[in-house]
Formats: sequence, structure tokens, C-alpha cells
Amino acid sequence: MSDAKPETRKKVIVTGRMDPDLLDRAKAMAYWTPGLTLSRIMEDALRAHNLAIAASLNNEGRYYLTPSVLKERQIIRVSIGSSATELADVEGLWEALIDAANRLPA
Repeated sequence: MSDAKPETRKKVIVTGRMDPDLLDRAKAMAYWTPGLTLSRIMEDALRAHNLAIAASLNNEGRYYLTPSVLKERQIIRVSIGSSATELADVEGLWEALIDAANRLPA
């Protein structure tokens, strides 16, 4: 017999900003729609948020981000393929991501 300890699952608390009106509508939708949960609504909001960030930066033309799905979650994928890329380029991208996220409505 193995002395391996059973895997334990940890709960993770995720916070986010949501317009109170949107939250009220989400709660009503979850209440009246079988199978729809607040978690699903938040996943849909996160998907839209990430796609909007990627679209914003792609439209500006300085960076190109690839919207991708990983384990059924929408992510923003950054691929750096040039050996000429410097730390300042990556830092600029990070700042642009933050600025784009902050420009989106809550």
C-alpha cells in the first residue's frame, strides 16, 4: 500500500468589479435560468473582458496578441518570437495590457 496522501482541493477566492445593475441582472438570470450559475456568468464576463483587451491592443497596432482558449478558459496569449525583443519591449506590453484593462468599463 502506498503512503501517499490524498489530494486536497483548495478553494480559491476570485474578486472582480461588476456594475451593481449588471450583478442584479446576473442574479435574476441565474435564478430563472436552469443550469446558469453566477460562476458561469463571471466566466462569460471574463471571456468578454480578455477579448476586449486583446482587440484593443491589436487595433492600436503596436502589439499583436492572440486570443486563445486554455482548459475551456479564454486567455490572452503573448508570443515573443524575435531575438531583437528587449526587456523594455516586454515591460511596454505589460503596461499596455494594464492600460487597456483599465480603460474598459467596470
